[in-house]
Amino acid sequence: LATGVVLAGTASMSLLDKPVQQFWVGKSDPSLDVVNDIGDFYGKAPAALIATGGFYLTGLIMKDEWTRETGLMLATGLITSGVMESIIKPVVGRARPNTGLDHYEFRHFTSKNAFNSFPSGHTTIALTMTLILAQRIKNIPVRILLYSLAGATVICRLYSNEHWLSDIGFGSAIAWYSAHYSVQQLAGNRYRHTTGNRISFLPYVGGMKVTIAL
Repeated sequence: LATGVVLAGTASMSLLDKPVQQFWVGKSDPSLDVVNDIGDFYGKAPAALIATGGFYLTGLIMKDEWTRETGLMLATGLITSGVMESIIKPVVGRARPNTGLDHYEFRHFTSKNAFNSFPSGHTTIALTMTLILAQRIKNIPVRILLYSLAGATVICRLYSNEHWLSDIGFGSAIAWYSAHYSVQQLAGNRYRHTTGNRISFLPYVGGMKVTIAL
């Protein structure tokens, strides 16, 4: 059901691809250039590595479980979203708006960057980080900053004419799923490790091995 809703929403959003592109094409402003640079960096792999490594290593050095767990959540979420994105892009093969082709132009199973528009990788990275960190950090000003950075990435992809609006919409859906999955996965692991007695059954040829952990 959720997949159907996302696909239907993306298809509906694609109707706005052309009008939104026409709004941004040709715009040039120093302030938007700054937003573009910030958003471009925040949606790239180096920013993801800095954030993930920074939290995880700081948590190890300071022996702070919350910080280390945050790093693990970022790593899980970003890997999940990265795998999904890397599979979908070449399969769909959608033309980028800067090629001058229509937003319904596709070249399936190609590695050419000009046909790797769907979904937006920058948006996926930026929003995955923001959603995870905003869930972990309860400070309102910090949350505003995080969502502002993700917003800058969205503006960057439209302002630079690199993506259609529906690319960003689908990338956002991937980010939401990946962030939710990573947080829930770690919470589930923590619960399993902190429960009391556990009994596990391991079948093998000729019998069953029972392990009791106290």
